[in-house]
Amino acid sequence: MFFDILKAIFMIGLLASCVTRSDEMIITRDDCGAEESISLNVKRFATFPEAYAGKCVMAKGYIANRGFYLTRQAFEKRPSLKNNIAIYGDTDDVDLWAIEQAGELVGFATTCDQLYKNAQAEADRASNEEMQSIVFMSGRCHYDGANAVLVVSKWSPAEDLLK
Repeated sequence: MFFDILKAIFMIGLLASCVTRSDEMIITRDDCGAEESISLNVKRFATFPEAYAGKCVMAKGYIANRGFYLTRQAFEKRPSLKNNIAIYGDTDDVDLWAIEQAGELVGFATTCDQLYKNAQAEADRASNEEMQSIVFMSGRCHYDGANAVLVVSKWSPAEDLLK
């Protein structure tokens, strides 16, 4: 009986450690490097972004229309916009919102919900009695209701990468 209770307590603790609280603040990074990044399963991230949220990732794929896709064919099919991955961030070389290109990226995985929470917290800090700040999201988080987001630190184009 005693061991059953200990086993139950252990299992509850294990389950609690596996669940990410949705109200938890994740500070967005734009400085992820390849050496600290894990390989991103693009399909899993698109459908379950919380699995990678808060981690530096690297992935091969196709950037187009402010989104990230596994292949050019996946972009051309344009499945449900809800399961698309939004692209944010700046690189020195390329305007990520203007290209249509295959390649490899390094970035920070997060969600539109988390970006909004971060922006709202920043607006709240900036607000005072004389000025009230409001949040406006641009890009895929605003237009398409996408939830998975990659904040890109590095983009390396490679047209033959996905052939």
